[in-house]
Amino acid sequence: MNERPSQAVVADSATPVQRGGLLNPKLQPRAISRSTSVSLDILRAAAALTVFLHHANWLHLDGGGLFMFDREVGHSAVVIFFVLSGFVIAATMDRTRSGADYAIKRASRIYSVAVPALLLTFAIDLVSAQFGFAGSANYELRRPWLYMGLHLLFAGDLWSLGISAFSDHPYWSLNYEVWYYVAFGVAVFMRGAPRSVALSLVLVVMGPKLWLLFPIWLAGVGVYRLQTRMVLPRVAARLVAAAAIALFIAFMSSGSTEQVSAAGMTAAIAFIPFSLRFSQWFLADYGVGVLTVALIWALCSTDFAIPRPVARIGAFLAGFSFSLYLVHYPIMHLLSQLLPDYGPLAALLSFALAIGFGAVFEPQRDRLRRLLIAATRRWQPS
Repeated sequence: MNERPSQAVVADSATPVQRGGLLNPKLQPRAISRSTSVSLDILRAAAALTVFLHHANWLHLDGGGLFMFDREVGHSAVVIFFVLSGFVIAATMDRTRSGADYAIKRASRIYSVAVPALLLTFAIDLVSAQFGFAGSANYELRRPWLYMGLHLLFAGDLWSLGISAFSDHPYWSLNYEVWYYVAFGVAVFMRGAPRSVALSLVLVVMGPKLWLLFPIWLAGVGVYRLQTRMVLPRVAARLVAAAAIALFIAFMSSGSTEQVSAAGMTAAIAFIPFSLRFSQWFLADYGVGVLTVALIWALCSTDFAIPRPVARIGAFLAGFSFSLYLVHYPIMHLLSQLLPDYGPLAALLSFALAIGFGAVFEPQRDRLRRLLIAATRRWQPS
């Protein structure tokens, strides 16, 4: 969920890098159109805004006006992020020279925002504790060095662990996504028996909760491959896009997510002896993942006429969507307690501060990448 779709070059030049071939079939280059890039930007921005509005409703900052942004809708927006993430990572592989290059790109993108987000959340929680507000668990504040390290390793949801990153609840998705990056990198850049051993070890470390949502992320990789091979006719693509959006709205508003999730939970409890936390809706998430795949495939198959103001807003929000997603909740939670009678104002300030955070830290990705390249130069292939 941390890379804009429009930043991806949707083509594969079959560059002869250190890849095992498992996920690198020969593809005909086919660049993504500007219209599709804009459409994917809007999808990404809409998902980030959905999570934001969900939390505004959850913290009662909306006066009841955002009742449609309930728990399932907010979580489903993260599922959309997972599919987009797999799509973009697969699309950028043609510009990735080696496993080291892949690791540096992913680390610089994640840590340039995740580290300041964790520090900001910790500071907010200390302030909350001073005012007597509810914040993160006290055990984390008493031993921040231990839990900061745990969250920097994205280990809060491995196996039976269920530890939030202080009060930054949206951070949970990074506990999934980063490990998916690791597994994907091993599958692509290693080969032979070492790949099998390493991939098995990574999957063992991940545990059942992460396994359950991994197919959704891989579906993003799959739809990238699909759109390079098969393009829908224009009319069919627009019908598929409209149907995917309509079915998503119907699925969310009908209460079907709860019924489907309950069925999945019943089946999983027999095999997994601990709480699934954010994986508990996995069966409904598969349905959302399928609809997202269909929508992305349709968006890649045809051009949609998008008004320029809408395109600009979508591009702006997509550019800061990682920061907006990651830091809005701790800020919003604090402001909801400092301004209990001014919910809409607290929500608006939270939005502005999260965007400001992104304006400061998102550009640091390139600087961190250069530092990591310099620090690892001796181990990188020439």
